[in-house]
Amino acid sequence: QMLDRTGIEDILSFTEAIPHEQVSRWLRSLDVFVLPSVTEGCPNILMEAMAAGVPSIATRTGAMETLVEDHVTGLLVPWGDSEALTGALAEIMENPGLAKSLGAAARHKMKQFSSEREREVWERLYRELIEF
Repeated sequence: QMLDRTGIEDILSFTEAIPHEQVSRWLRSLDVFVLPSVTEGCPNILMEAMAAGVPSIATRTGAMETLVEDHVTGLLVPWGDSEALTGALAEIMENPGLAKSLGAAARHKMKQFSSEREREVWERLYRELIEF
């Protein structure tokens, strides 16, 4: 009903659930990833999209402002603001250079969340505690 009212059904496509092992490939096939949450913790799916280099749009809620630096690693909009969300989506879709730079910066930022990086941080902490 909502699609009928808005008239956007011709530009959307719905898919079945994607098996876990295919999520990365599916994410890389996207033009843009949008997470318009009203409330959120630290969303793994946003981190996965960013790690895949997908330009992303998220709402200013939860940890999303920590993950996404506006106009650097993605775009942030106020939650519940459909006009801002539409504008951000248009900005990415109409500017391939911006989309590419956001995706590349996001991918780079997500390297700080790698298992190797986490291990290094824990090892550093343990060394500091042992040497204390």
